[in-house]
Amino acid sequence: MLARSAGTAKGVTRIAATLALAVAAACSGAPRTPGTIVLASGTDLEGMQPLTTTHGMSRQVQKYLVFTPLAALDDALRVVPWAAVGWTWRDARTLTVVVDTTLRWHDGRTVTATDAAFTIALARDTLVAWSRRSELDGIEADARGADTLVVRFARAPGAVPAVFTELPLLPAHRLRDADRTRLRVDAFTMAPVGSGPYRVAAREPGRRWVLERMPTFPSRLGGPGASAHIVIAVVDEATTKVAGLVSGALDMAGVNPATATLVERDAALRLVTYPTLFTNWLVFDAARAPFDDVRVRKAVALALDRRALVDGGVGGFATPSAAWSADLAHDTTPARVARADSLLDAAGWRRGADGMRARWGRALAVTLLCVATADNAVEQLLQAQLRARGIAVTIATREPGAMLVAARAPTRTHELLVTGVPGDLARGQLGQLFDPASRGGALDFGAARPVPFGAALARARAASEPAVRDAAWRDALAVLDDSVPATPLYHARGVQGASRRLQGVRIDLRGELATAPRWRLAPP
Repeated sequence: MLARSAGTAKGVTRIAATLALAVAAACSGAPRTPGTIVLASGTDLEGMQPLTTTHGMSRQVQKYLVFTPLAALDDALRVVPWAAVGWTWRDARTLTVVVDTTLRWHDGRTVTATDAAFTIALARDTLVAWSRRSELDGIEADARGADTLVVRFARAPGAVPAVFTELPLLPAHRLRDADRTRLRVDAFTMAPVGSGPYRVAAREPGRRWVLERMPTFPSRLGGPGASAHIVIAVVDEATTKVAGLVSGALDMAGVNPATATLVERDAALRLVTYPTLFTNWLVFDAARAPFDDVRVRKAVALALDRRALVDGGVGGFATPSAAWSADLAHDTTPARVARADSLLDAAGWRRGADGMRARWGRALAVTLLCVATADNAVEQLLQAQLRARGIAVTIATREPGAMLVAARAPTRTHELLVTGVPGDLARGQLGQLFDPASRGGALDFGAARPVPFGAALARARAASEPAVRDAAWRDALAVLDDSVPATPLYHARGVQGASRRLQGVRIDLRGELATAPRWRLAPP
């Protein structure tokens, strides 16, 4: 069993106090029962508006628990009907979708094709600036009765687009009159009306969300959730998460490499590791010197020892690859420091007697923006690696919300950004980050957006033949190789500590919460 230090004991006390209210509220004042699962989130959920959310766990809560997309990925990662009963192709560019009208919004109204058409139109609206809006270019949808949706494509897609698995349906009757430029702060975002297996029953800002099982959720979609309540508790400190797991106040929590060993030593806990499509990026602000020069961007990308970042920063739980998407990451990308130094020299940044670089009397000094963590180990390793190349890096940390505001600001005061971005099997995150058509979206962090990349991406999305699609993707990735708007640091591997009482947990590339409606606690 895990030996508790005095610090850990204090952590147990703190987590118990923090979570007591959440558990009590979920259980209506009764003692903790197998009907309540408590999960930890490192930050507060971003809200329940799918069209403005980038936070990974928030998106999963929306997609798998509170709302229902038209389509979903099955365990073989195939696109299958979800809020749709089924679909048929009228011709190569016209899809008829039958919406499941046994679904109910959490206010009791019926989910209809009108809601589906409204959601697609809202997601395409430039005022909303959904991060994946460009994937809906050339797609229009109309309701033909309560259960029939006709989707028309400007170009034959070849299959139902995977973007429909990332677009939860929204209630037209609640959002039709909402200000589309202010959806992020609309009351709906924190008090949503969904159609998923759980509804938002309570929220305490910065502390917890309580989700309550919907007894009317259709059996075709798995029926009501296995647990009466799921509580998302905000727990930001790594040691506090472990203390919560040990005390039994938490049933699952993401853990870091240092605390993973503590989980493994406790007989009542287990360590769950799994592949993800989550990539940690170093983003260059192409509007600010020195990264307005592609040679400097390439030099930094080549200088990085990604294996050292993974081993020293995340305990080996990642693939140290510069591949543009996790599905392409197989091997370690080696550092090429001689080539990096040559590019910096060619750009006019020469080393002085102290080993640091300067040009025209100006030091090669940059600011790196990132989320504040306990030690910011990865960022400190980056700082040391770039200093070895003569680049001075100042680390500026922010809380998650403040970091996103600064990263998306029209005028930025940093040149580098370290951030994690969840991906998907269609590589939609690359379009959000680098496609000119997605400028101004949720993932517009100042990276260069090459026009040839947007053109190649459009060809890939329009292709109905796999060979044509693959060729277009090769062209798109070649543009990124040449322009280096950002560089992947590593592709993360998920690590969760979980109570052995928590049953039904199966985590795959769909995300941690894909099977959460079926999770339950075994009796103690």
